[in-house]
Amino acid sequence: MLPNRSISTGVGMPDRYVALLRGINVGKAKRIAMGDLRDAVGSLGHTEVKTLLNSGNVFFFNATTTTEKALYEAIKNTTGVSSDVILVTGKQLDQIVDQNPLTDVMTDPSRLMVMFFTDAHDRSRLRKLVDDSWDPEQLAVGRQAAYFWCPDGIAKSPLMEVVGEQKFDGTVTTRNWRTVTKLRALLD
Repeated sequence: MLPNRSISTGVGMPDRYVALLRGINVGKAKRIAMGDLRDAVGSLGHTEVKTLLNSGNVFFFNATTTTEKALYEAIKNTTGVSSDVILVTGKQLDQIVDQNPLTDVMTDPSRLMVMFFTDAHDRSRLRKLVDDSWDPEQLAVGRQAAYFWCPDGIAKSPLMEVVGEQKFDGTVTTRNWRTVTKLRALLD
C-alpha cells in the first residue's frame, strides 16, 4: 500500500521537488506520455512541472503540502497507469548527491546506482549486506539512500540480484548516477 507521506515546505515558500515513479516506460509496461505526466502533476497546482527522460522523473515547484498518495491518484486518474511514487525534496536530493561515498570508485555514471526509499527501515535490510564481499562491486548505505557500484553492468550484477530478492516494506526505486545528477541540475 502506498504511504501517505507528506512533505511540507512552510506557508508561501515554494520548494523544489522530484517525484520518482516506479517502473514507468520500462519495456512495454506502464507506458505514460511525458506530457500526460506533466499534466497530472500540474493538476494538483504544482508549477514549473518538467520531466527528465522518458522514465518517470518529474521536477516541480510547490507552495503548499503534497503527498505521494495525491501524486499517485492524479497520475492514475490522468493516465490510467498505477505507479508508486517516491517524493524527494530538493534539499534531500542535494544531501543524497553530496553524501554518495562511491563517487571515487566510479568510472561510468551509468553503472553507479542510487536506491530511493519511502520507508527508512528498508535501508537497514541493505545495511546487513554492506560487509559482504561483492568485489569488484560495492554497496554503501547512507542516511537517505543506498548506493551500488556495478562496474560490469546491472544485468549481470550479483549484488543487484541479491538486492532484488529483498522484501521491502515500502516503495523503492533506483536511478543511475547520471540521471540523479541531471535531476539535481534541474533543481538548481
